[in-house]
This record gives sequence, C-alpha cells and structure tokens, in this order.
Amino acid sequence: MAVTQVRSTFTTRDVVLLVALGLMWGCSFLFIKVAVETVAPLWIVAVRCVIGAIVLLVILRVRGTRLPRGLAVWRDLTLLAALGNAIPWGLMA
Repeated sequence: MAVTQVRSTFTTRDVVLLVALGLMWGCSFLFIKVAVETVAPLWIVAVRCVIGAIVLLVILRVRGTRLPRGLAVWRDLTLLAALGNAIPWGLMA
C-alpha cells in the first residue's frame, strides 16, 4: 500500500483556488436570491444545468473525449443529474 504525503501548509495557489471556490458558491446563492424575484425557480435551475452541460461539453471537446454510449450509462447519469443537481438546486431556489 502506498503512503500519501499530506501537506500541512497552504500555498498561494491553494488560497487563490479556495477564495475562487467560495466566490463561485457564494455568488450562485446571491444570484438565485436576486433572480427568484423575476424568474421562476425551475427556469433558474434549468439555465444553471444547461450552462454546466455546455461547459462540460467544451471540456470534453478540448480533451478529445466522447460522450458515453449505452442506455444504462445514460439512465445512471440522468438519475445522478436529477438527484445531485436539478432537485437540490430547485429546492434551494
């Protein structure tokens, strides 16, 4: 079994990434609060999911990877998308 070393200090890059992550998460809740006043919550969730899908498709294209094939894979991915993204964000919005 390989032993993994764990660093006990943060580098500047670690701090920048942590702050960026916090801003992304925090801003998403702020935008939901603002958007809910004018747009239905399900539209907010739909737009978030579509934007995420576009970003992932661009990453797939850049890496030269293809989308998975097979009904079982897509069934599982649909279930994960609903339980991990659409339903929770819909409830939060």
